[in-house]
Amino acid sequence: MRMRFLLPLILLLGLPPLAQAAPPFAPVSSAPPALLLARNDRRDADPGLAAAAAEARRRTGGQVLSAERYQANGETRYRIKVLTPDGRVRILNLEAR
Repeated sequence: MRMRFLLPLILLLGLPPLAQAAPPFAPVSSAPPALLLARNDRRDADPGLAAAAAEARRRTGGQVLSAERYQANGETRYRIKVLTPDGRVRILNLEAR
C-alpha cells in the first residue's frame, strides 16, 4: 500500500512547480529588427537602413520584420519586410538616398 503512494510522491517532488516553469521564449527586445541590426553591429552599421525601415513603417503603419541592404544594377537598395496592421506581409524595395 505504501508503494502506491510513494511513486506519485517521488514524481511530484522531482518535477518543478508549473508556476515557476520558464516561458517557452522570452522577447529579447521590442525594437524593430533594423534598429537591432544597427545597434548590434556597429562596424557595419548603416544609418540608411534604419532610415529605410522607419520610412517603410511610416508608409505602411506596420511592424518591420526584417531589413537588408542589397545591390541592384550598381545601385544600393533596401528590402524591408513589413507586417501591416491588417495582418499581411509586404516587401518594400526602397532606393538608398
